[in-house]
Amino acid sequence: MINSINKLLEQQIPADAGIKHLFEDTKKRVWIATSTYGLYCFIPEKQTIIKYDVDFNQQVSPNLIMTIYENHQQQIWVGTMYGLYKFKEASNNFKLVLQPHEVYPGTLQNTITTMCQIGDTLWLGTYDGLIQYSTTKEKYKRLLQSNGLPSNSIKGIIPDSHHNLWISTDKGLCLLNSSSKKLTSYGLKDGIIGREFIERSFLKASDNTFYFGSVDGIYSFKPDAFQINPHPPQVIITNYHTNDHVLSNESLHKNSTTPVLKNQSIELNHDASFISFDFVALNYTNTIKNQYAYMLDGYDADWKFCGNQRLATYTNLNPGTYLFKVKACNNDGIWNEKGASVQLVILPPWWKNTLLAKELNVIHKNAFKLLRMVNQLMDYSKIDSGSIQFKPVTMNFIAFSKEIVESFNILAEDKEINLSYTSSSDHLICTFDPEMMDKIIYNILSNALKYTPRKGTISVNVNHKNNNIEIMVKDSGKGIPGDQQTRIFERFYQLEDDTSQGTGIGLSLVKSLAEQHSGQVKVESSLQQGSVFTVSFPANLQAQTTTSAVSSQNQWPVSTIHQKPTHHYSQLLEPDESESKKNYTVLLVEDNEDLRQFLVELLQDEYQILEAENGQIAFEIAKAHLPDVIISDILMPQMNGIQFCHNIKQDIHTCHIPFIMLTALSSKEKQIEGLQKGADDYLSKPFHPDVLKIKVNNAIQARLHLIRQYKTEQAIKPTHIVKNNKDEVFLLNTIKAIKNNMADPHLKVEILLKEIGMSRSPFFRKLKALTGSTPNDFIRTIRLKQAAHNLIESDKNISEVAFEVGFSSPKYFRECFKKQFGVSPSEYIKNKTPLLQ
Repeated sequence: MINSINKLLEQQIPADAGIKHLFEDTKKRVWIATSTYGLYCFIPEKQTIIKYDVDFNQQVSPNLIMTIYENHQQQIWVGTMYGLYKFKEASNNFKLVLQPHEVYPGTLQNTITTMCQIGDTLWLGTYDGLIQYSTTKEKYKRLLQSNGLPSNSIKGIIPDSHHNLWISTDKGLCLLNSSSKKLTSYGLKDGIIGREFIERSFLKASDNTFYFGSVDGIYSFKPDAFQINPHPPQVIITNYHTNDHVLSNESLHKNSTTPVLKNQSIELNHDASFISFDFVALNYTNTIKNQYAYMLDGYDADWKFCGNQRLATYTNLNPGTYLFKVKACNNDGIWNEKGASVQLVILPPWWKNTLLAKELNVIHKNAFKLLRMVNQLMDYSKIDSGSIQFKPVTMNFIAFSKEIVESFNILAEDKEINLSYTSSSDHLICTFDPEMMDKIIYNILSNALKYTPRKGTISVNVNHKNNNIEIMVKDSGKGIPGDQQTRIFERFYQLEDDTSQGTGIGLSLVKSLAEQHSGQVKVESSLQQGSVFTVSFPANLQAQTTTSAVSSQNQWPVSTIHQKPTHHYSQLLEPDESESKKNYTVLLVEDNEDLRQFLVELLQDEYQILEAENGQIAFEIAKAHLPDVIISDILMPQMNGIQFCHNIKQDIHTCHIPFIMLTALSSKEKQIEGLQKGADDYLSKPFHPDVLKIKVNNAIQARLHLIRQYKTEQAIKPTHIVKNNKDEVFLLNTIKAIKNNMADPHLKVEILLKEIGMSRSPFFRKLKALTGSTPNDFIRTIRLKQAAHNLIESDKNISEVAFEVGFSSPKYFRECFKKQFGVSPSEYIKNKTPLLQ
């Protein structure tokens, strides 16, 4: 019988097929996945072998089948590098049922390495997270490292008797609670010495013992023996420390320590530049796993999670009232959300009180001015659609316009500008739309203040002339070049080399609103002599409504747009239902706070967002967090975008990050300068939001393509996977350091860091960004590539080569070699075909 089976296998399956996975289903069929010739099924009762190469292998390359699984309903599922396939018994073929990333099929998201089913839910382990797939609704949800997984690279899954999932990864073991969907990680603190587990190396024994294989051995346990600590810990703020300078950790407790009492309020003088708080959770079970989070209401925007650190420090707080809050969780991640809190009051200096009244007055008059930009955009939308309503009333234009001008007095005083108002008479009754006229005068005066230097002059004169109302605003500013005066009323046009934070929409809106009054606006200007803007409209303009009343100056508010807008930018955008992009981080660098907030709202549904107001701050953020894409303006204080881009591309830690220039300077010279400094792409203001989204997505996909190229080809030549010299040097140095220590089976990352001259975290992030590999994976790849070379070029046997490249076990070397190259070392020597170098 055995001989007949062997003979059948020899006839049907080529000798060099390379069988990589065997699976016997409940019908006694044996499914055979090979590395080069696809999928076979051996049917013992018929003594036949079926090869699935008509429908199935046209969709999936033969060597990309990762796992085969049969659920309790006797349904056969196949996981591949291109998604999930279901075996259709009736038609005897396979159907693609799930491909999370449809645009790029061969991605880490689509590579399914292991699976199990609970109820109608199929849990899929991939190289990029855990997928919860409903077989009835045919919908899925992805869990990632950001949701609590130790790593996105899933190696094995075993369900326990309570339908909880025990999941092995390349960075430790974790438990997914089936009811709460809470993830609990287990690592060194729980006795797991080596956190890198081996792919598909797991077993559930008949006595309910779980076994997981790792690079350091096999871990076994019974899940029912784990007891969850359900009690959230009480949190206490024990002490606080103050000083007139920032203390080092060594000197902190040498200074006076003040206990924090219940319901206490801490008061400090304005010159107390440093305060720190000590706190502790009253949980005594495995205390090293207690975790903390804190925030200072009135200063922090959100909670700061600090691990098991029990100290929070703040420096240079502004005068005001704050509330320091801290919360904690126990060893099993059960949080006490109430936590503890203490009030902190930083007293203002005595001289601040004398200015308080004036500051309150400024706040009252100018609190809503930032909203004008949004309202102006809405006004344009109404004008373009023809839906804007002209609502004229008859009233005293002198009183109306004078009050608007007087609202600018404080701003003028701050710049020491002499602002004056004159008119031909005290009363000038005419018909106009007060809301539109408010915007006309406001925008012209705002421009005059913006471009008039300190100690300059601005005069506003209102006259009744030739049956027209004429508003003349004259300033002593820098003036407008003659060749640009005809364009300043164009929408979104900005003066060349204009470094202000304007949007280029104010004067265009003035022109449109003046035309609504059957009027016009014109400008006369000379460089370094100032400008004169004149708005005129008919004094006897007929009201276009049937009810037009004479109004006094107090019956109509000067500003009619001081209401919070109901329109939001996010409502203009189509929501992206896929959350997969949340894995990637975008750093936004823009000194205009309103525009920066618009960019945040534009991208925050798809990406993690970091923000900075200038290149100097952004450079430090980029080095600390290594974002996936940087979007930066050019004109910024302290460090502009050109210098920032240069610094990014010259620094070994950050040079691989895609950089998109975003600026109002559309000249070719500026674009060329930015691209010469290393910018990957360019976008001029104004821009369409979808164009920016596409450019960000393209930048990320280009980087992923390079990583996939490395994964697919197993390439280790830096020129195959990098775009700049610094990245190439980094990889060359890393490979050199590995080869210098290759014979050491216990080669640690710390040895590489010492030779390369980098710290641990930046090295890990840099290598992952360039290759998609962890340091241990990369070391193993280099060992195996060198072994492949030595097997052909030297006369040494397999065991000698294994020891030579740092494998302490020839058996483990053979397993790794076959997994890497699809053939065993002996088959490789026999074929004598060099692998990709």
